[in-house]
Amino acid sequence: MTIHGFNEADHPRASTGKFATKQQSEAEVSLQASEGTYRGLMTPGRRVLCQVDGEEVPGTVLRPFSGGAVHVRLDDSIALTLSEDDLQVDPDREARRILDAVRLGDETFELAFVDYSHHLSDEQLNDYLAGNQGTLNDSLDEDYYDQKWNRAEELARELLEDAGLEPDADVDQDVLDELRDAIQEKDDSDPLPQLLSNGGHKLMRINLAIPEPDVSYGNNDGVHDERERKLTTILAGQGLDTSAPEARQAINELVTEGPWDWHSGVDLDVIYFGDPRESTILDESDGTRKTRELTFTRPHILLIDRWNGSGHSVQFPGTVRAQATEDRPVRLDSSTDRGYGWDAVAGVVHSAHRTETASHWIATTRGSNRE
Repeated sequence: MTIHGFNEADHPRASTGKFATKQQSEAEVSLQASEGTYRGLMTPGRRVLCQVDGEEVPGTVLRPFSGGAVHVRLDDSIALTLSEDDLQVDPDREARRILDAVRLGDETFELAFVDYSHHLSDEQLNDYLAGNQGTLNDSLDEDYYDQKWNRAEELARELLEDAGLEPDADVDQDVLDELRDAIQEKDDSDPLPQLLSNGGHKLMRINLAIPEPDVSYGNNDGVHDERERKLTTILAGQGLDTSAPEARQAINELVTEGPWDWHSGVDLDVIYFGDPRESTILDESDGTRKTRELTFTRPHILLIDRWNGSGHSVQFPGTVRAQATEDRPVRLDSSTDRGYGWDAVAGVVHSAHRTETASHWIATTRGSNRE
């Protein structure tokens, strides 16, 4: 269970306190505040100062009785019953009890809040698609560091206040800092799923091949025929039925309208509008990067010179397969690290590239990517 903040109303039973620890008995573990002269003073487990024979003696509340009587165990192990008027909170010991309860308890906190307008940057999305989990986590930790620190500080003060303490007046600053740090250590918030959901579908590309460069320069008749043969071989190898007349016409169009010069910067890609979560090579179930095979029905295939932005895309009949790997992951079309994006050049309608897509993991598994 994740703790979003301590709320007295949610925890009416003192014997099932929020921060039960293995070291304490059931009667000692509640942080619940009850109504009374001293806020929650009669709650079992509270650290108190007892007026005994005119002296203040440290003790621990065991249980309350009717009429304002409280059963208390003194630190010398003597148990006795006192009036609530003879008790007051022991600030130092009570703060330490709360700190120990947080440290030793099993409960966790969710410190990061993701607003509906928040989403991953292009750089973070590319890390996600490429399975760079360590790099992505470091980036998100940096983004949410201040928010998590502030929320931990807020929760630390709330817990102390719920115990009847004034954080700035009653609690040593070192203890307050330790409590905040302990809360941060128990943070299990994960902003990534919500950030991905907020971002929605994206225009992405996966490379099918880098066609072999031409021996001669320019798109003359002989070169044109040779280029068609190259594309036919590549696409047939990816499962596309290149014998269909519509497919042959699409290949001809790609060659005719595509880049003038074929060199090492010319890519043959599938360009599609889809959910990055269905294209990443990160298998979040075990934290490993795996090869993901994607199958596209009636794909949009792009031939682009990423050095100068020239290119052409055509929608093909049938299906084509592509494998996303560590060496060749899916990328956002908007990425600039490999040159021009098609949208930046042609100003395409992203949703017009929505493609029926299926995917599955290939059996070969790479090592863990957790850092």
